[in-house]
Amino acid sequence: MRKKVYNDSVINDFGYFWFPDKPEEKIPGKIIREKFNQSFLIHLLMQQTGFWFLYNIGDCFEIVCGELSSIGAVTLKSLRVISSSNDGNYCLEAEFLFTNICLEGRDFDNYLENFKTKVFLNGLSNWKFHNIKDIILEENQQPVIKLFNQDSQLYCVQYKGCEINLGIVFGFNLHDKSISDLDIRDYSYIEFQFGKINFNDLIGFFRGFADLLTVLWGFPAIIKNIEFTDIETNYICNLLMRQYILKENFLVKKNEDSYHVRLKDIEDGFELIVNKWFELKNSHQMAIDILMEQYYRPFVSPNNDFLALCRAIESYGKSICEKSEEYHNRNIRKKSKGRRSVLLKDVLGFIEKYISEKIAGLIGFDDKKIKTIVECRNELTHEKLPEKEDIFKLYLLMKLVFLSVLLKEFDICDDLIERAIDKTFFVPYINKK
Repeated sequence: MRKKVYNDSVINDFGYFWFPDKPEEKIPGKIIREKFNQSFLIHLLMQQTGFWFLYNIGDCFEIVCGELSSIGAVTLKSLRVISSSNDGNYCLEAEFLFTNICLEGRDFDNYLENFKTKVFLNGLSNWKFHNIKDIILEENQQPVIKLFNQDSQLYCVQYKGCEINLGIVFGFNLHDKSISDLDIRDYSYIEFQFGKINFNDLIGFFRGFADLLTVLWGFPAIIKNIEFTDIETNYICNLLMRQYILKENFLVKKNEDSYHVRLKDIEDGFELIVNKWFELKNSHQMAIDILMEQYYRPFVSPNNDFLALCRAIESYGKSICEKSEEYHNRNIRKKSKGRRSVLLKDVLGFIEKYISEKIAGLIGFDDKKIKTIVECRNELTHEKLPEKEDIFKLYLLMKLVFLSVLLKEFDICDDLIERAIDKTFFVPYINKK
């Protein structure tokens, strides 16, 4: 029986590899990966194959196929040579690993068509259910996979000219009926349906969708597995991929009340939220990327992160300003005097009004604080360290300001935004004198 591997599995297997244009040349080697945020490393023992020194460091390959002793048939995608030795051995790294499939015979042209796709994510079930065990034990049944929302609402998303339909399915695999030690394994997933789509576009969509869940949840949403099913043959293969989440030791929340925004509060408007998110990622890529770094990488320097968030909000906030007639009137006056059309102080002032007085008051975001933010930004930009201000506190404030703006852009009501802000646990520290 072949070993099943997932994105959080430690992979250390050996076998034979070959390039699609030379399937007769079987190259012995091994594949290694320890963490989901690492590439797949393939060590090829080429001295035994008769073609040494054919490749240079940095050379790239679209596909390498293999047959491994434990995992079985695999296809590695998006590879490059990262090292070589004098005796003809090579080390390659790959971004993607397909298991249970060899794509060389399927004329893989970087497009996927006629596939159903399930994406499994850590924490998806808890986004919906407060106490999974109590729900499952309501019925006297044998250990089986129990699915909720099998007929879930389908949402339609437009992404790079492609229409993608998605539905969230919740399921749990019961391995023991004992109440004391019930083994509940998560089988929840998001099912995506699409026509012909570019592989890189699809992966970009999955990563962007996980980014959205990260913002709504308040912690990184990690893709456990991507399962492709060929609609014509029902053949199933899995896709593992590197995820650029460097932060470690964060906790997956236990129940829905711990998530910043709960699914049941946004189910009806979730399609609008997803479409708006991808629209914002396209129009404000730099600002969104800076925000996601705050979720995905370890916290290092409050000074640098504070400056980064200032830059992101200054860039993103211009679209908020442009919604105001007052901004356009002031902007005309500034241009007539030869000044910049918009400044950080202007942006923060308009954002204060945009996120509502209630939210601004909750996080202590007022004219005085805006002045402090601008002064500290200017001092740090000129490599001066502010003596009186707590930069870490200002960094947390800017993070909450950005979160408030995004949730407002999603048409989420002020009460839900206030609850999301409260769940960050930053508010007491920010308002501490």
